[in-house]
Parts: sequence; C-alpha cells; structure tokens
Amino acid sequence: MPHTHAHLKRQRAKSHAEIYAALQDAGTQLFEASNCALLVAEGGASILHFSGQGASSVQERPTEGIIGMVFRSMSLQASGDTLNDSRYDPQCDHFGTTQVRSMMAVPCLGETRLQAVFVFVNCSNTVSPHPFTTAPLTAAALQLARSVSIQMSSLAATELLLATAAQQQELWRVSLDLYDVTCSSDEYALGVQVRRAATRLLRCEDAALLVLDEDPFQHVGAGATAFGDGEVDG
Repeated sequence: MPHTHAHLKRQRAKSHAEIYAALQDAGTQLFEASNCALLVAEGGASILHFSGQGASSVQERPTEGIIGMVFRSMSLQASGDTLNDSRYDPQCDHFGTTQVRSMMAVPCLGETRLQAVFVFVNCSNTVSPHPFTTAPLTAAALQLARSVSIQMSSLAATELLLATAAQQQELWRVSLDLYDVTCSSDEYALGVQVRRAATRLLRCEDAALLVLDEDPFQHVGAGATAFGDGEVDG
C-alpha cells in the first residue's frame, strides 16, 4: 500500500477544506471508501463538519454511535458490518440517505487535545464494500491521522501568527495616533484614541481618559475631566 501521508505532505494546507480534500483523495484511492467526512473539534460542544463536496457546517459534537465513541475514547473505531454492530447509531453515523455498510472513524490527536475525527465509509450500494477492520488498513489510518494532526497544528500556528501580526499592526497604528494627538495637546482627541485603543486591543467595553484639572498634591479634592466618546465633567 502506498504511503498514506503522501497525500497530505505534498504541500502545507492553507485551510481545513484543503485537509478535507486531501482526505477525500486518500479515502478513495487508498481505502476504497465511498464517502468521507472531517469533523474538526471546535470550542465547547461544537464541531466544524466537512462532507460531500467540501461544504462545512457547525454542528453539535456527536455523543452516540461509533463517531461519538471516538470523541469519548479518542481511539480508532471500525465496523465491518454496521447492521449487526450495537455501537452503530443511524442518527449519529449516517451519511445522507445512503445506508452505511462499513465504516472507520479515526481520531487526530494533538499534544493536549483531540483536534479532529475523520470518517471513511462504504455504503450498501457499492459493488464490494470492505470491512475496514484489517490490520494493514488500521495501521494506514493511524499513519494518516498523524499527518492530519501535523497539518492541523501547522494551520493553527499559522492562524495564530496572522492574528498576532494583525494585532501588532493595529497596536502600531493606534500608537502612532496616540503620539500625534499627544504632540498636539488635544485632550479630547487623546481621550478618543485611548478609548479606541482600549476597545480594539484590550477588548474593553468602554474606556475614558481622566485629566486632572489641578495638581492633586497641592489641592485637596481636585476635580478631573473625563475624555472619551464625549466629554464628561467629574
């Protein structure tokens, strides 16, 4: 059997959709699967589900069936005869309206968490469905899962770098704005820029700049003026 990871190592994936497309190729060519799905673990109980022509949708994480068992145990699960397998759940393990005859669900594990689960199935309308339970196919699937995990970790790192770069660029731009208004001694404009920096970079709901009207060390009970979206005396 050809190396399964070759389908994912040709180039670095730029999106989950590209990883799914590579899985489709591997499923068809190496596993003789009739259908494929990629379930990307999101935060909480949601997943990003890729199937069919690559369209994605946000769904609840499966808790039952063979796929649900993979999410719970984080171990590969395969069935050669779903009709006589008590683990199989038509609601959680279905692929459209086509009857699933045999299937394999494989976890992709990162360093600290489950990143995704990919699923290969053969349906009753295929000419010669095979059981997915042979040792060579299991070994190949685990090898493929490692390649998927590497691609997903690389994709997550790239997204983090891009987000960090965008935040740094925004910080630099706001810093320049703050410098400009500081040099102009325009307290109102400075207050607006402080509020903008706080809401955009620190994710605050609101902010204001308090400018002391008198020297607090010389006058007890000195007042202050707040500058932000509007000027408010305090």
